[in-house]
Amino acid sequence: MKPPRKSRSTAVHMLKRIFKDSPQNFITLEAIFRAWGRNMNEEAKNKSWFSNKLPHLKYYDLVKPVYSYEQKPRKLEGIELTLEGRRELRRGGSGIVQSTLFSPLANDQEVISSKNEIDVKDVLEVIRKLKETNPDFEVTFNLDVKLKQV
Repeated sequence: MKPPRKSRSTAVHMLKRIFKDSPQNFITLEAIFRAWGRNMNEEAKNKSWFSNKLPHLKYYDLVKPVYSYEQKPRKLEGIELTLEGRRELRRGGSGIVQSTLFSPLANDQEVISSKNEIDVKDVLEVIRKLKETNPDFEVTFNLDVKLKQV
Protein backbone atom coordinates (compact mmCIF):
# COMPACT_ATOMS: atom_id res chain seq x y z
CA MET A 1 0.00 0.00 0.00
CA LYS A 2 1.37 3.40 -1.01
CA PRO A 3 1.64 6.07 1.66
CA PRO A 4 -0.82 8.95 1.23
CA ARG A 5 0.35 12.03 -0.65
CA LYS A 6 1.04 15.17 1.27
CA SER A 7 -1.28 18.02 0.41
CA ARG A 8 -0.26 20.52 -2.23
CA SER A 9 0.06 23.27 0.39
CA THR A 10 2.43 21.06 2.41
CA ALA A 11 4.49 20.35 -0.71
CA VAL A 12 4.66 24.08 -1.50
CA HIS A 13 5.72 24.78 2.10
CA MET A 14 8.52 22.19 1.71
CA LEU A 15 9.55 23.82 -1.55
CA LYS A 16 9.71 27.27 0.05
CA ARG A 17 11.82 25.95 2.88
CA ILE A 18 14.21 24.21 0.49
CA PHE A 19 14.70 27.29 -1.72
CA LYS A 20 14.50 29.95 1.01
CA ASP A 21 18.18 30.92 0.77
CA SER A 22 18.68 30.17 -2.91
CA PRO A 23 17.77 32.62 -5.67
CA GLN A 24 18.67 29.97 -8.26
CA ASN A 25 16.22 27.56 -9.87
CA PHE A 26 18.59 24.64 -9.13
CA ILE A 27 19.74 23.50 -5.71
CA THR A 28 22.16 20.73 -4.74
CA LEU A 29 21.40 17.98 -2.26
CA GLU A 30 23.90 19.41 0.21
CA ALA A 31 22.19 22.81 0.09
CA ILE A 32 18.83 21.12 0.67
CA PHE A 33 20.19 19.33 3.73
CA ARG A 34 21.60 22.61 5.08
CA ALA A 35 18.28 24.40 4.45
CA TRP A 36 16.50 21.82 6.60
CA GLY A 37 19.21 21.84 9.29
CA ARG A 38 20.17 18.21 8.68
CA ASN A 39 23.36 16.72 10.14
CA MET A 40 25.83 16.87 7.25
CA ASN A 41 27.77 13.88 8.61
CA GLU A 42 24.86 11.49 8.06
CA GLU A 43 24.81 11.30 4.26
CA ALA A 44 22.91 8.00 4.03
CA LYS A 45 20.18 9.16 6.42
CA ASN A 46 19.89 12.47 4.60
CA LYS A 47 19.51 10.81 1.21
CA SER A 48 16.91 8.44 2.61
CA TRP A 49 15.06 11.34 4.20
CA PHE A 50 15.02 13.30 0.94
CA SER A 51 13.99 10.28 -1.10
CA ASN A 52 10.78 10.38 0.96
CA LYS A 53 10.24 14.10 0.27
CA LEU A 54 10.99 14.11 -3.46
CA PRO A 55 7.94 12.13 -4.66
CA HIS A 56 5.58 14.68 -3.10
CA LEU A 57 7.36 17.57 -4.82
CA LYS A 58 7.37 15.70 -8.14
CA TYR A 59 3.72 14.67 -7.79
CA TYR A 60 2.61 18.31 -7.85
CA ASP A 61 5.09 19.08 -10.65
CA LEU A 62 7.05 21.54 -8.50
CA VAL A 63 10.53 20.16 -9.18
CA LYS A 64 12.37 17.76 -11.40
CA PRO A 65 15.36 15.74 -10.23
CA VAL A 66 18.75 16.41 -11.81
CA TYR A 67 21.00 13.38 -12.15
CA SER A 68 24.63 12.96 -13.14
CA TYR A 69 25.42 10.01 -15.35
CA GLU A 70 29.20 10.05 -14.98
CA GLN A 71 29.09 6.76 -13.16
CA LYS A 72 26.59 3.97 -12.90
CA PRO A 73 24.16 3.96 -11.25
CA ARG A 74 23.07 7.54 -11.90
CA LYS A 75 23.50 9.92 -8.99
CA LEU A 76 21.00 12.53 -7.83
CA GLU A 77 22.82 15.89 -7.84
CA GLY A 78 19.92 18.11 -6.83
CA ILE A 79 16.56 19.41 -7.97
CA GLU A 80 15.44 22.06 -10.41
CA LEU A 81 12.27 24.10 -10.21
CA THR A 82 9.69 23.41 -12.87
CA LEU A 83 7.51 26.11 -14.33
CA GLU A 84 4.92 25.37 -11.65
CA GLY A 85 7.57 25.49 -8.91
CA ARG A 86 8.85 28.86 -10.12
CA ARG A 87 5.27 30.13 -10.20
CA GLU A 88 4.72 29.04 -6.58
CA LEU A 89 7.92 30.80 -5.48
CA ARG A 90 6.97 33.86 -7.51
CA ARG A 91 10.09 33.59 -9.64
CA GLY A 92 8.28 34.19 -12.90
CA GLY A 93 7.88 31.58 -15.53
CA SER A 94 4.24 31.36 -16.40
CA GLY A 95 5.01 30.76 -20.04
CA ILE A 96 2.83 33.72 -20.97
CA VAL A 97 3.98 37.21 -20.11
CA GLN A 98 2.23 38.03 -16.86
CA SER A 99 2.93 40.29 -13.94
CA THR A 100 5.27 37.80 -12.26
CA LEU A 101 7.54 37.92 -15.27
CA PHE A 102 7.64 41.69 -15.15
CA SER A 103 9.09 41.87 -11.67
CA PRO A 104 11.71 44.39 -12.92
CA LEU A 105 8.83 46.79 -13.56
CA ALA A 106 8.11 47.09 -9.87
CA ASN A 107 11.39 48.96 -9.31
CA ASP A 108 11.26 50.89 -12.58
CA GLN A 109 7.64 51.94 -12.20
CA GLU A 110 8.60 54.75 -9.80
CA VAL A 111 11.16 56.12 -12.26
CA ILE A 112 8.73 55.99 -15.18
CA SER A 113 5.76 57.45 -13.30
CA SER A 114 7.87 60.23 -11.78
CA LYS A 115 8.59 61.49 -15.32
CA ASN A 116 4.96 60.93 -16.42
CA GLU A 117 6.27 59.65 -19.72
CA ILE A 118 8.04 56.55 -20.96
CA ASP A 119 11.32 56.96 -22.77
CA VAL A 120 12.62 54.43 -25.32
CA LYS A 121 15.63 53.90 -23.04
CA ASP A 122 13.24 52.95 -20.21
CA VAL A 123 11.54 50.36 -22.40
CA LEU A 124 14.86 48.88 -23.53
CA GLU A 125 16.09 48.73 -19.93
CA VAL A 126 12.93 46.91 -18.79
CA ILE A 127 13.33 44.42 -21.65
CA ARG A 128 16.98 43.85 -20.71
CA LYS A 129 15.99 43.24 -17.07
CA LEU A 130 13.17 40.93 -18.18
CA LYS A 131 15.66 38.79 -20.12
CA GLU A 132 18.13 38.83 -17.21
CA THR A 133 15.54 37.92 -14.61
CA ASN A 134 14.06 35.07 -16.69
CA PRO A 135 16.99 33.22 -18.30
CA ASP A 136 14.83 30.15 -18.97
CA PHE A 137 12.82 32.09 -21.52
CA GLU A 138 13.77 33.29 -24.95
CA VAL A 139 12.50 36.85 -25.01
CA THR A 140 12.33 38.44 -28.45
CA PHE A 141 10.87 41.74 -29.54
CA ASN A 142 10.65 43.25 -32.96
CA LEU A 143 11.13 46.86 -31.92
CA ASP A 144 11.44 49.46 -34.63
CA VAL A 145 11.72 53.01 -33.39
CA LYS A 146 11.80 55.80 -36.00
CA LEU A 147 10.99 59.46 -36.05
CA LYS A 148 7.77 60.18 -37.90
CA GLN A 149 7.96 62.17 -41.09
CA VAL A 150 5.83 65.28 -40.69
